[in-house]
Parts: sequence; structure tokens; C-alpha cells
Amino acid sequence: MDFNGDQKPDLAVANSGTNNVSVIFNQGNGTFSTPPQTTPTGGMGPNSLISVDLNSDGFLDLVTANQLGANVSVMLGATGGKFGNGTVYTVGTGPFFVATSDLNGDLQPDLISSNGGTSNVSVLLSQCN
Repeated sequence: MDFNGDQKPDLAVANSGTNNVSVIFNQGNGTFSTPPQTTPTGGMGPNSLISVDLNSDGFLDLVTANQLGANVSVMLGATGGKFGNGTVYTVGTGPFFVATSDLNGDLQPDLISSNGGTSNVSVLLSQCN
């Protein structure tokens, strides 16, 4: 995914041990930026990460499933590949994966988490209109 708008694919990594996300920008010559840009998730143990434009502002946002908590975090994207601190949303215990799809036909991306601790899935319907 291109987080900073330079037409080069960048990397994003969920860091479970430090409860943040690292974004590493592609330099276009086979190397990536160092040090990586980090953004706090606000959740414990992020292990799964997706990128999607949740609020239709043209910037990719990051979403993590926080396995050591009962929540997912949303970090809204901004100009230059910057991200806001994570906003936490409650789901079932031990969320392991997070995915997105338009589940209710409103043309907005909704979030789905698979929760290993409660053996169920949680659905967070988009509130953007």
C-alpha cells in the first residue's frame, strides 16, 4: 500500500511487544526508510493489521486486532503517510484477525474481527456518511 502518496508501495507492521504500528516508506531504490515511523495503537498485543480508507478522505487508515485485549484499534491516515493515535473499539476476547467488507450495502467499509477467546466474530458497522 502507498501510505505517503509517492506511488511506491510501503510497509506497515503490527508490533505486538510494543503495542504500536511501524510504517516503513519505500525509497524507490530497493531500500526502505529508517527508522520506521511508529504510531501507538492504544491496544495491547496488536497482531493482525489491515489498511483501508474508513472515512473516505482519500488517505489509507490502519486497523489492528489487539489479541491481548478485547478490542481493535483504528489509526486514521493523513497527509504524508502520518497516522493518528489509535482509537480503540471493543470486540470479543482475544481478537486474532481483522478484515473489512461492506456488510450492510451502504457502500462504506465495515470491520470484522475473529475472536479466539470467545470463539465468535464481531462486526463494527461504519458510522461514516
